[in-house]
Amino acid sequence: MGGSKVLPEVTCGARMPRKLLWSSMLEKPENKEARRDIDLRMPRDSFHQNPRITYPRLPSEWRTCAPQPHFIQPRIVEQPDPARLEKQCIYRKKLEKAKAKATKKKSDFSLLKFVKLAKIKPKEIYMWEEQLKLERLKVLIKYLASPVELEQLYAAQALGQLGIAEESVLSALHNTLQECNSMALQYEAARSLALLGCLETSVVKVLLRHLKAVSLNRREDTLAALKISLQAWSRMAPFERFPIAGQSCLIRNLERLVKLQDPLDEISFDAALCLGYLDETSPVAQEAMLMCLTQKDWKKKNQALVILIKHMAILDAVIIQSVLHQLQHSPVCKHRVDSAKLLTTIGIEPIQQEGMEEKVFDVLLWKLSEEPFLVRLKHLQSQF
Repeated sequence: MGGSKVLPEVTCGARMPRKLLWSSMLEKPENKEARRDIDLRMPRDSFHQNPRITYPRLPSEWRTCAPQPHFIQPRIVEQPDPARLEKQCIYRKKLEKAKAKATKKKSDFSLLKFVKLAKIKPKEIYMWEEQLKLERLKVLIKYLASPVELEQLYAAQALGQLGIAEESVLSALHNTLQECNSMALQYEAARSLALLGCLETSVVKVLLRHLKAVSLNRREDTLAALKISLQAWSRMAPFERFPIAGQSCLIRNLERLVKLQDPLDEISFDAALCLGYLDETSPVAQEAMLMCLTQKDWKKKNQALVILIKHMAILDAVIIQSVLHQLQHSPVCKHRVDSAKLLTTIGIEPIQQEGMEEKVFDVLLWKLSEEPFLVRLKHLQSQF
């Protein structure tokens, strides 16, 4: 009973036999009605017996011939050793060159390569601008001889603000100061001469007269002009400084202003600054500057430190600590740069004498990594 099923051999080009249906084995009558009755009595497959067809169809169902097997010819492939592979790698040389360059950069590390110096481009002055400036000076000098006092006041004030110390300008202002009878015009001419660096006897007398005035605005205006003039005078070399007329009288009046006003007042501070520029050994100016170091005004602190270090040469532990405090905590980047420059002015010897060398080094090292502006790092690097 048991036997083995023998599958028929499929030759090339032959098709698979179709599935036999019951309807093909029955004889179908020619009458349509009889054929319909036979179809109705004919058993049909249920839903589960219907073959399920999936798409896409398999290749064996629509292929007309059996495919030939693909023969792969065995062959020997030469595998290079690691040493040979390293030599043949075209990117290996580039990687080694980049690595050597990075090592060389690390060995030759210099902070100045990474500091972007803010180079301010000088403003170009064209010929027509020079001609306009000269023409404007001529017009302003002509206005000094005008019969209208307002025009004279405007011309005297504008000549001081332009800052051109030519001989024609100085002589015109000096003649106006000597010849006019108006107090306001005399003051404007004297103030402009002071701004241009001319501190003669007549100029100092007019300025002292207005320093004693009751008006606070006039005192502040006079001290502002004196501060600019005396600051420029103090920056000159000692052998280049011209003598200031009535210097002792000017010092006495400035000391009186410092003592009369509140030490933290604007007028008192400006008077102390002028006194420090004029007399480097003044104890009144020194006391006022030391008092300003204890306040919260960063601008006044910076100006006081410049006077104490550069002009009065006071290099004790209190001054060094104040410079470090400003370098660490000042919100103004210009003040932090000035503090670094002041440390350069102080030098290493006074810092070693006060025993603050390690503290200064730690602050500079911390600030070097904490400072947000790369432009400032050059000034900090110069301290090491």
